[in-house]
Amino acid sequence: MNAFEIILAIGVGVGLAAACGFRVFVPFFVTGVAIRSGYTPTGLESIAGLDWLSSDVALIVLGVATTAEVLAFYVPWFDNLMDSIATPAAGVAGTVMMMGVLDGAPEPIQWGVGLLMGGGTSLGVQATTVLTRGASTVATAGLGNPIVATTENVGSTVLAVLAVLIGPIVIVAVIALLFWFVRKLARWRRRGRDEALVAASVAEDLDASGDDPLPAETEGELPLSEITPPKAMEATRRRGVIRRRMSRPLRNKGVVGLRAKPGG
Repeated sequence: MNAFEIILAIGVGVGLAAACGFRVFVPFFVTGVAIRSGYTPTGLESIAGLDWLSSDVALIVLGVATTAEVLAFYVPWFDNLMDSIATPAAGVAGTVMMMGVLDGAPEPIQWGVGLLMGGGTSLGVQATTVLTRGASTVATAGLGNPIVATTENVGSTVLAVLAVLIGPIVIVAVIALLFWFVRKLARWRRRGRDEALVAASVAEDLDASGDDPLPAETEGELPLSEITPPKAMEATRRRGVIRRRMSRPLRNKGVVGLRAKPGG
């Protein structure tokens, strides 16, 4: 491989390694199907180091493994267990992918880039997905995890297809997806922090008032004007008719804003 082909191959490898960070087997299966169909990344004559993925046995095994992996992440709570298995596997898979596309390059480049950029990229993406799923589990009690799993499935498939078809351009998609995941994670963490601050503010108000909170069995919506604000907040919070929200302009001042939601 000449220098230009090595650069192109690294771009392809980064895309495939990132796809491994989302799902371990999906990029292997996609690459095997692409090679079997005669597709090669733009600018590269072949990816001979991954030709073994196109055999009948490999495609059958990878097809079964891909299906099982994709479905496993839709099982509540089991998906978090899968993350503990997928994290080391993603590092190995990313390294194998990078070294496969660099087949023919000098061995120091093949091993060095394979370990650092291949394994590093896949582990970085995998760490982001683990944090995102953990935040989703805390914020939604696991109900939002299927959405995260679907996003990961689509991301892995799209990245693998783009890496095989258009090569280095996929790096842009990798950066965009990582940026989206980081923003999503930051939003979930900020929402959890706001709810904790609201709860702390309500507890402080109740302690300061010295009044006992209203009983949980209170029926109907309470007119806020007829009871003390701490009691109103506690009663409506228990019945889920208060939407707890901290306004952005007041957040830095430590002031918590609450907005009542009609109905109950």
